[in-house]
Formats: sequence, C-alpha cells, structure tokens
Amino acid sequence: MTLGDMLAAVARRFGAKPAVVTADRTVGFAELDVLASNVAGHLHAAGIRPGDVVTLWLENGWRWMAAYYGALRLGAVVNPVNVLLSPAEVEAVLRSHPRILEVAVIAVPDQLRGEEVKAYVLPRQGESRETLPPDELIDFCRKRLSPYKIPRYLE
Repeated sequence: MTLGDMLAAVARRFGAKPAVVTADRTVGFAELDVLASNVAGHLHAAGIRPGDVVTLWLENGWRWMAAYYGALRLGAVVNPVNVLLSPAEVEAVLRSHPRILEVAVIAVPDQLRGEEVKAYVLPRQGESRETLPPDELIDFCRKRLSPYKIPRYLE
C-alpha cells in the first residue's frame, strides 16, 4: 500500500470522523478522500504522471492535504513550499546556538522550490568555520526546525 492509497483505506474505516479541523472548515476522512480524488483527476488532466514533481504552494490546512494526497495518488513527487516560512524563525533558532554571535537569514532563488533559506552566520570570538562547521549548524537546526525550514545554504 502506498501513502497515496492510505487515505482511501482510512476513509473507509473512519468515514465522516474529522480528519482536518481548521478555522474555516472541518473535513472528514471520506470527504478528504473525495477531494484528493478530484485533485488527482485535475492533475492527471493537466498532464501530471507518476514521477513528475508537483509543487504545493498552499497554506497548511485541508486544501494542502487534499492536494498532497491527490498528487501522491498519481505517483507524483510532492515538493512542499510553506508560505509561512519565516526567516525570523530560522534566525532565532540559529541565534540560540551558544557559539554564534549574529545571524542574517534571507530567501534565495531555487530552481526546484522557488525559494530556499540561506543563513549568514557570524561566529563568536575565538570560533571559526573550522570550529563551527556548517554540518554542526545543520544538525542544530534539524533538532529545532521542520525539515523544510533548515537552511540549505550557510555562509
């Protein structure tokens, strides 16, 4: 069973029980399954096939989940882009590292995702790129941020 098929199985089991509750709508499992099927149909009609990359640029919520499962049903690869990604959040996490003095985070163009996170890091006195390597900072971020918020570029 694929992740794309899982929703149908869960919908059969839980039916109208709430799957997603947001400020504007509550969507049951069966309804989410129907919405995902509709999305899959539209994506297929647009030429999306297994292995194609589908970028989801949506707010978190029921629309995102319907698009996500719809794309997975086709065998597409989902590339999530969070419209709520905040450079200030990434900066705050990096600034909390005991060996970092200052941080600036910006969005840089990325061919696949549209934008990616780039962090400029100024180590504290006595630290250097050798004593504070990018891999250590990435690991530090992995423990504190969602995967899509981890800086892809560090300087």
